[in-house]
Amino acid sequence: MLTEEQLREIATSEAAATPAPWTWGMRYIGHYPHDWRPGDESMGYWKIAQIPDGQTAEDSQWENDTTFIAGARTWVPQLLAMVREQEQLVLVLRRQVGTLEAILGKTWDQIQQETSHVDRGTAAGD
Repeated sequence: MLTEEQLREIATSEAAATPAPWTWGMRYIGHYPHDWRPGDESMGYWKIAQIPDGQTAEDSQWENDTTFIAGARTWVPQLLAMVREQEQLVLVLRRQVGTLEAILGKTWDQIQQETSHVDRGTAAGD
């Protein structure tokens, strides 16, 4: 699970990067991608961020964008793991709700209506 500090880091970097939508493109010189061999410099290049002509890195979003792109390599797997963990939690909670409905003979909506006056406080672990 990501910490609040890590989530803030991701949100800060995302907010500083150039707004979406982003696009990508490739340029090849002399070869198609399937012809490429390690060490073959005639292949061309991958462009992950571009500084517009006449600007320097300080004048543009270059640093913010490349920080976001580089961070995404770490953040995306962490976020996917977090989503998977949350999905598993949702499945467990749905099973528990189903068990409560079966025991009480009522739907979850009915249970919520009947207990709406109860002070639920904060969730465990908050």
